[in-house]
Amino acid sequence: MKIVATATLDWFSGIDGFVSQSDCTVKLRYQHANPFSGRESVLLRISGVFEDQTICILIDAGEGVNVDELLREDEYLTAICLTHAHYDHYQSLAENLRHGASVYMTGETKELLSAVYDSVPPERGETETVMDSTTVIDGWTPIVQGVSIRALPAGHAPGASSLLLAIDDGTTQRTVLATGDFTRRQAAGYPGFDPELPVDVDICLLSASASETYESDLTGVIERSIERALDGSTVLVTASGQVGLQFGYLLGHTIDDQELATAVTMAGESAKLAERLDYSIPNCKTATTFEPDQVLAPGSITVANPGTPAKNPAAGAAQLFEQIRDDPGATLIQVPTDGPPIDGAGCTVHTERVQNHPTHETIDAVVRTLEPIHLVVLHETGPNADRYKDRYHSYVWVTADQFEHTLLEDGAWMPPGWVSEHTEEMVHSWRIAGRNAHRTVTDSALDFPTIERHPSPDLPAEGLTLGTFDVRSDRENLQGGKYPVAPASLTEQSETEPTQSDTIESLIERIDRLEETIQNELLESDRQTGRVLDVTDGVTIVRVDGTFPEITAGDRVAVSNPDEL
Repeated sequence: MKIVATATLDWFSGIDGFVSQSDCTVKLRYQHANPFSGRESVLLRISGVFEDQTICILIDAGEGVNVDELLREDEYLTAICLTHAHYDHYQSLAENLRHGASVYMTGETKELLSAVYDSVPPERGETETVMDSTTVIDGWTPIVQGVSIRALPAGHAPGASSLLLAIDDGTTQRTVLATGDFTRRQAAGYPGFDPELPVDVDICLLSASASETYESDLTGVIERSIERALDGSTVLVTASGQVGLQFGYLLGHTIDDQELATAVTMAGESAKLAERLDYSIPNCKTATTFEPDQVLAPGSITVANPGTPAKNPAAGAAQLFEQIRDDPGATLIQVPTDGPPIDGAGCTVHTERVQNHPTHETIDAVVRTLEPIHLVVLHETGPNADRYKDRYHSYVWVTADQFEHTLLEDGAWMPPGWVSEHTEEMVHSWRIAGRNAHRTVTDSALDFPTIERHPSPDLPAEGLTLGTFDVRSDRENLQGGKYPVAPASLTEQSETEPTQSDTIESLIERIDRLEETIQNELLESDRQTGRVLDVTDGVTIVRVDGTFPEITAGDRVAVSNPDEL
């Protein structure tokens, strides 16, 4: 590779904008930290900033990462940079802290991670170890002299971020962008990834996980949850803590936007996260600790974790599921991330796979907007990773090994050993020749996208396809009281939990209102006579005289007692 790089340097040394070797000393290398598991973690080596010392930065700490095996005898871990607080990105975080390294993350990610660690048994000691090592990224934040980091919005999850590194190299600064898991969509109010950056990106560490159906899957969960609640069902939605927080946010704001007569309770982990991040969501209350009968009610929606009630019998979702397991009028909507889902019960059961990643089309557009010199594909394997080979006017690295790969050395961008001379010339023409040879990307005058949460909801920007959202929310039905009203204890934000007597009283009032509405509708409609054919084991079979063109098999109808009419 060095021979190829030397030839390339001679060929392009006269192009305007090229930085000469004498001005540059930095060498940049990357190595997969867990190539045989999640592949979301990378060790970045930066040499030349300090004499005889290599800066080693671990970006995310997923499954199977072992820095002791990655680092050489003369190397030390300088920092760990965390893109977001999903388990597959912080799983090995605590066990890989070495040499006084700091852990860099956003303030939101720190709050979310702290909340998760609070639930870990104290004997593991992870909370104190990690939190004491945390440095919150605020604007351009120095890691060491000559290397700084900045957080950019990423979408994907509440508080998630992409990370931009600026590295001093002679009279210029090199940039490395780690996208982490990202989307262009908002996530519970947090902005999505914006590729229109005020600086060039030299190296992009791309999380290439994709989903072509996220928006339809998400809309399906929100739509089904609300429709079942409006039908009077006790609805339990089970999801991981952060996904549950996002669902609670979307459900509460959708109910508000469509003026629907139901409400949401976030119970357990998602409630803790909402309180940590100071959310105030309409039509949504939080219950960090609870009794099942305090958060479950017909005509309302409860969100609890984990994604599959069967995963942890002691978790809130499992306790709540036991309350509705044999209730034919209840609904379980589970959004599993791992573990086997419930596949049968007396209640109605739905399983939805919702993965918040961009489409392949979006990934292509993002890469072509960023125009990196090097693109390193992460978080995918096999054909899903291979699709990115030779796709862009960049050096594309789709590797699945434990080797160290050099990206920059002595002022020359190093191509992969497998690329042709034509590809080298193309990358130089399209990507390198026009770069500013003397740039300062940490200039305070540059305007970077904000990571701050939006004060107002934008449901379409979150991925809800409201144009096809088919909940029954017309004003006439609402004003006529057709749909059930959730208990007051579930629609009001309160610092105190409702008592069992309050809940029962509100349920009785709701049932009375519902019965009155049904009777009024029957009185206002054409009455039909019929004959009771059989009454067995609590099931009554009725044959009704006349025909009803608007009714089809399987429809639910109301039957009133003729003595009361």
